Amino acid sequence: MSSAPKFRIKPNSWLAIILLVIAASGNPVIDSIAWADAAKPRYLAVDGTDTGNCANMFRPCQSIAYAAQHARKGDPIFAAEGTYHVRSAEDTYFLMTLAKDMRGSFQRNSHFRNQNLKQFPSTILGAPVETREILRARGFHVVSDQKAMPQDQQIKSRRTRSLVVAAQKSHIGNPCINGMADIFPCDGIDLLSHIALEDFASAPTSGTDIWGFVDLNTGREYAVMGLNNSTSFIDLSQPDAPREIAHVDRSVSNWRDMKVHQFFDTDDNRWRVYAYISTEDPASSLSIIDLSDLPNSASLLPLTTNITSSHNVFVSGVDYTFGLKSDLATPQVLMLGSAPANGEFVAFSLNTPDMPSLNATGEGYTHDAASMIIRDARKDTQCADGNLDYCEILFDFNEDTFLIWDITDPAAPVKLSTTAYPNAGYVHSGWTSEDKQFLFVHDELDERNFSLNTTVRVFDLSDLRAPGLHAEWVSDVNSIDHNGFSRGSRYYMSNYTRGFTILNIENPAQPFDTAFFDTVPATDNGGFTGTWGAYPYLPSGTLLASNIGEGFFALKAQSEQSAAGQINFTASQVSLVEGTSANLNISRTAGSAGSASIDVELIHANTDASDLTTTTSRVNWADGETSEKTVVLSALQDSELENQQLLFVRLLNPQNALLGQSNIARVNIADTADSGQLEFLNTTVTSNQELDSVFVTLMRKQGFTGAVDVSLRTVDGTASAPGDYTPISNQPLHWDSGDTTSRVVEIQIPAESSRSGKTFNLEMFNLIGATQGINSQVSVAVTGADGSPPPPPPPPPPPPPAKKSGGGGNPGWITLLVLVLLLPFRLQVKKIHAGQTPS
Repeated sequence: MSSAPKFRIKPNSWLAIILLVIAASGNPVIDSIAWADAAKPRYLAVDGTDTGNCANMFRPCQSIAYAAQHARKGDPIFAAEGTYHVRSAEDTYFLMTLAKDMRGSFQRNSHFRNQNLKQFPSTILGAPVETREILRARGFHVVSDQKAMPQDQQIKSRRTRSLVVAAQKSHIGNPCINGMADIFPCDGIDLLSHIALEDFASAPTSGTDIWGFVDLNTGREYAVMGLNNSTSFIDLSQPDAPREIAHVDRSVSNWRDMKVHQFFDTDDNRWRVYAYISTEDPASSLSIIDLSDLPNSASLLPLTTNITSSHNVFVSGVDYTFGLKSDLATPQVLMLGSAPANGEFVAFSLNTPDMPSLNATGEGYTHDAASMIIRDARKDTQCADGNLDYCEILFDFNEDTFLIWDITDPAAPVKLSTTAYPNAGYVHSGWTSEDKQFLFVHDELDERNFSLNTTVRVFDLSDLRAPGLHAEWVSDVNSIDHNGFSRGSRYYMSNYTRGFTILNIENPAQPFDTAFFDTVPATDNGGFTGTWGAYPYLPSGTLLASNIGEGFFALKAQSEQSAAGQINFTASQVSLVEGTSANLNISRTAGSAGSASIDVELIHANTDASDLTTTTSRVNWADGETSEKTVVLSALQDSELENQQLLFVRLLNPQNALLGQSNIARVNIADTADSGQLEFLNTTVTSNQELDSVFVTLMRKQGFTGAVDVSLRTVDGTASAPGDYTPISNQPLHWDSGDTTSRVVEIQIPAESSRSGKTFNLEMFNLIGATQGINSQVSVAVTGADGSPPPPPPPPPPPPPAKKSGGGGNPGWITLLVLVLLLPFRLQVKKIHAGQTPS
């Protein structure tokens, strides 16, 4: 990947000429223009040496385990002719998890250009039997007998094989008891559910990142998981029984990242939800997927941009539970590590969310990003314009350092600082604390390059123009930390082979681990396998984790005990009429030692500061105090006749006490004290072909006073029950006074293809306590499964191309001549990070 220049080659330097000659000859040790995480082969030979990073074909490594530990996600491992021995449980683990990335029977003397099993056979002795067929298909002779392995390693190897196979099967929920949840080691985190890769509809071979959101049309929680061949959408309305309800196939890529933006469509009087997906494949570098019709379907939108490849994606200026716009900032989607932009971030405005428009670009390579909005004194003296009421900050993680940008003016970002630190291997990503005073930074190569155990660095942000290293958290294993996010006084992070880790960051100067769930029970080594992504922002408290080889995990942190107690809302929903006020109470329970406090934040959905105000931004308790605190919400009167309005109140940044589970409350505002209307979200829906079901949403609008009851029934059309669908004759639904949450009804559709194109109706009757809205019935279109098999797994990447003199992917001698002529202009060459650019 490209980044800011790291060193310069002086004019007429012989070293420069030698480096350029090597580059022109096709040696992969130098990235002349590499701003994406394209796969890089690692090379093996029986007479090689286990030093370096195995990326130089002229200096191959010797052992499978060593090469595997130096390969990034998706890097193929090319083995020259000869016999390779599986000597340990660690070798067994790497073969079982990376066999699909192995390629054998290359001729070393041809610089790994020629591959022929008969002429240059590669043999693996002691390979686990589970890998035999896939290794044979990739050019190896395989002998699975492990008798030559030392006896203690044979025992460990058998256990490793058993755990790898078991972890790649789906699991039902299990509490964490005595350090285990089923086969998974754990501490303080329960397993709610696990979906293995083999149970996803698109037949993926690996998983990537994960995100989540709450759909405001239905109130249902979802996970958005990246797979190497698609993006999957998982319904979490029952997190102990999650369902993949849709997926969108795209081109194959080992990297797929996603973020979500949600907004209210005033024309259609409903919420729209879009997922922004990045990959490094030019065929689908940026995808926008419309999620507004979940749980029935997800659809890919047409999009044209100049981005041909993007390693990552980030959406700034939004809340990360709902994807809603911040009060002040304009949401932007940032493409990171993108081409042809030389890797710098490319920011697009989401003023029109389905058609992003270019705002600005950064500088150098951006690998990942985070953002925050500040309103404290720092905005007056440290940001670009001290006269504004706020300042929006972007953190730019660029391999060697992290940059801080002021992006308050989206079209003109201003760089505030560049920060480096000792033992920087690969500055990968980070996130801020909820008080926005500290930044937690993840480095993806420091553990391996500097023989460190897992290390997370904490930076003090009191001076945005000169952040200072404040503290470090170091674990007792060397698994790699990857991505992390703060919620309350806890930090939730993906930790590769260690799984999902939670840090206590109540005192940022002394972070410590408080819980973990090991999604890779076979090992805790420092390889690039295991948990890729983590997401902690769902109101239910369900934690999401994506695993490269093991799939999707839904987890739940066990309730912690604290002498200072927990802080919660006493009610999850409050409703008020314009011109009136209502109280939202906050409790401190299960402890009262010491003083405690917590911030109160408004998250506007389809409201703003002219609709509701509160004078409370923080509540406090004295030592020993447990009395409830009241937040007074005032709905402002206006003359407009509006759709029912929605916002949320969130508790954050607790001091001393713990953040409880009930930390987000829904606030409904109506024009008048009316009982409201019931109507269907859509007038027509189409059944979910993947589930053989259809989901119909019924909403309460324009009021909430008093209880409401209604019944639903189906009516035959061209589709008839029970052959074409499972009928409903009298399904009751109920709303308490003040309740405006939607109800979702599922109707089963038998799995038959002949019914496609038929319709039936769903209608309401016996409505008590409210009136019918415009959409009083819904027409359901029935579709059938087409019976086609899932797509085959992607073919393995081809071996390196035959050596050429010029053209193709190498600069060639003409390019070399041009480069040499440019030397007097002080060529800038990319710094080599141990020969690799991790994700």
